[in-house]
Amino acid sequence: MDGLGILAIDDHQLFTSGLERLIAESFPSARFVAMSGLGVALDAVDQPPSLILLDFNLNGISGAAAVGLARQHWPDACILVLTSETVHQVESQLCDHPNVQVLSKAITPQTLVERIRAALAVDLQGNSASSARSLSPRQLEVLRHLREGRSNKAIAERMGLSEFTVRGHVQQLFKAIGASNRTNAVYLAEQAKLI
Repeated sequence: MDGLGILAIDDHQLFTSGLERLIAESFPSARFVAMSGLGVALDAVDQPPSLILLDFNLNGISGAAAVGLARQHWPDACILVLTSETVHQVESQLCDHPNVQVLSKAITPQTLVERIRAALAVDLQGNSASSARSLSPRQLEVLRHLREGRSNKAIAERMGLSEFTVRGHVQQLFKAIGASNRTNAVYLAEQAKLI
């Protein structure tokens, strides 16, 4: 999907219609596509989405298997799992998928918009603010250490890495989130709710 693409995979048409309206109002430049199942989406969606809103309890392939297939097919997409079950219950089933956020279908529309903005680091017009969503789990861990004010040497010791490797992660972080220094990186990451 060119630009900001949002793919909703949910087998309840009323719910996806509401999502479509919410996305159109909140992210006017985004392209929204809704599919009734994961198999249909895998066959029909040619361009990778920026974000996937995935129902946890789909007909057919669902649950952790659906999350795994979505991640395998669209490795760079942010995945927000939507569920009518308790969030904690679903999170415990997704422990093998650490970069997936689980949200209750009972949240307010505004909360969903805020979570989408945070996940994608997008501005109020729906334009990408950075490529922060492409940070690896290791880079996010380095970012959390930066927030604590640790030096590259201290981070390397805590993570069991070389100082050279940590320096590389820090430079890639700066580039990905558009930061000019460590303080700026932490500030931008907090604004994007990455940490």
